[in-house]
Amino acid sequence: MKRPISIIAAAIVLLLYGIVILMGAVELPRLAFRYHPGETMRIVKGLALPMLRLIIVALGTLVTAYGLLRLRRWARWSILSISTGMVGLGAYFWISVYLTLPNHGRTGGPSPLDTPLGIALIAMLLLVVPGTWWLILFTRPSVEAQFTEAPRSFPEPPVSSEDASAPDAIAPDTSTPPGA
Repeated sequence: MKRPISIIAAAIVLLLYGIVILMGAVELPRLAFRYHPGETMRIVKGLALPMLRLIIVALGTLVTAYGLLRLRRWARWSILSISTGMVGLGAYFWISVYLTLPNHGRTGGPSPLDTPLGIALIAMLLLVVPGTWWLILFTRPSVEAQFTEAPRSFPEPPVSSEDASAPDAIAPDTSTPPGA
């Protein structure tokens, strides 16, 4: 079955997200050591779990991108859950930044993107736009039909004349109930 360009584009975008997340996980300790050089053990203890979470998320997105290119059903469900999380996290991030910053993040400066609210807007758009696109794309019936896997049929083993005469190949007599 030929893959539509929209599924290939979604897999490529997801692959890029996975690579960026993985690079962030690798870069996190380097930045921490640069800004806090004397606190090695504290940094290692403090960054171990966040790094592990980032690596797990990155590997999950990379595996899902591969599954999308192979049109696997589990990959469709995976990207639906990833995109739901992205939309929810982006909305939560935007609302929490908007409500917690003084003056709602607006400083009155020349560029609205230089404010914390502008940075939050960019981060929110990077989460919500692809997440919404993937939710719409992967819930369409035509795309959903491409991810239905054909039932796997296993061939019956050949029965030779020797096997037919074996005692375990004879069907049990079910005409009389056991113990009667």
